[in-house]
Amino acid sequence: MVEPAAGDGSPGRRHGLIGAAAAERGDRDGPAMLLRREFVLPAAPVRARLYVSAHGVYEMELNGERVGDHVLAPGWTSYHHRLRYQTFDVTGHLKAGGNALGAWLDAGYLTTDFASSKLEAGIRHLADGTGAHYPMLTSAVGTPRLAVPDKVSDLGFFALPGDDAAKNGLTVWEPAGVYIPKTTTGAKLDAARRFLAFVASKDGCDAMARATTPFGPFLVKGCTLPADVAAPIKDMQPYFDSGANSPALEFLSPVKGPSLEQITVEVGSGIRKAADGAALYDQDVKKQAQQLGLPGW
Repeated sequence: MVEPAAGDGSPGRRHGLIGAAAAERGDRDGPAMLLRREFVLPAAPVRARLYVSAHGVYEMELNGERVGDHVLAPGWTSYHHRLRYQTFDVTGHLKAGGNALGAWLDAGYLTTDFASSKLEAGIRHLADGTGAHYPMLTSAVGTPRLAVPDKVSDLGFFALPGDDAAKNGLTVWEPAGVYIPKTTTGAKLDAARRFLAFVASKDGCDAMARATTPFGPFLVKGCTLPADVAAPIKDMQPYFDSGANSPALEFLSPVKGPSLEQITVEVGSGIRKAADGAALYDQDVKKQAQQLGLPGW
């Protein structure tokens, strides 16, 4: 709903885009719908706000320009009980005369076969053969050991494919660092250094492997994975042996883009095409870099 204010400061006419009943007639499991409404303003508004919500996900345009930078809006809720809505200042988007308001509307989470599942359920689907693959970090390997211990050997791992199979590599979430505060001195500093030396030793690796479930190859020279480690972890080792791996983006750049998670969900679930998602992510990164005041952006 667009709520412009008249030039004299008095409330203007409210323009609704489309009613809920009309939207409900769409094919819930079909492609995204493009909704459009044209309207005329006698003068450019002094102030105008756009209120938006939807069952599913939306993306708004006003006079050919995207409104806001939300992804997967209005956000997940239990649709039958509560709906979020967003408010946008669209004063600069409107003009005197003809205007056009458009909305891409997709069923999103409301799709009956939306490809989503909780972690434990996803693991079970993999183990019993009803699921083909489930994107996740290998740190989740501890879950099938608890949920489906007799099926762990049936699971495996592969890195997400790229454009060139010969260059396909593994993105690695680096292990946690262990630090000593600069204020540590004397005997405490000596003890802390001995502990760090133990952590970065074969004895330290063996102790960690006995106490926890390894979720990746060790990065300490001389350390090897236990023979009984889960298959998905073993499947990672060749990527390390061949050097076909690199740290995750978080370890390489301070800029990630605040909407990356939502963009990848849109692409992975078929709401947005991959090329469009990449272009949107470029905009997302640029916005964050500018907010951080980084040079060159």
